[in-house]
Amino acid sequence: MTRDSSDISNNEKEPVTLIVGDAAAWLSAGRSLPDDPSLHYVSFDEMSQRLLESFEPDIILTPLLGQGFDALDLAVILEQYKYKGRFRALCPKLPNPDLVMREIQSLCPSVDFDLFVVDDSDPRRLN
Repeated sequence: MTRDSSDISNNEKEPVTLIVGDAAAWLSAGRSLPDDPSLHYVSFDEMSQRLLESFEPDIILTPLLGQGFDALDLAVILEQYKYKGRFRALCPKLPNPDLVMREIQSLCPSVDFDLFVVDDSDPRRLN
């Protein structure tokens, strides 16, 4: 028996990525941002429980050091809002990434946090 599209559950949705940072600054620096319906760009100041409930992101991406905030600031908010998805900070190669990991994990133990190391010379980087 074959399945047609009417057999597929409506609960199956595309993964949603929430990117937190200053998109206007990225664009003004000559960087391009991917245009994909599963990507949503918000500023740190826009983060709220309501926003998380609205987007239901599977993963949140942010620069390790953003303009006016850092990944720890965002991790604390996500801990307060009981966010259950993945949270990843983009950063250049660090001398001691384990130190950053331990600090965030000790202050926000329920947040699924990790670092994505990106090539520092890449013009598409987020910070």
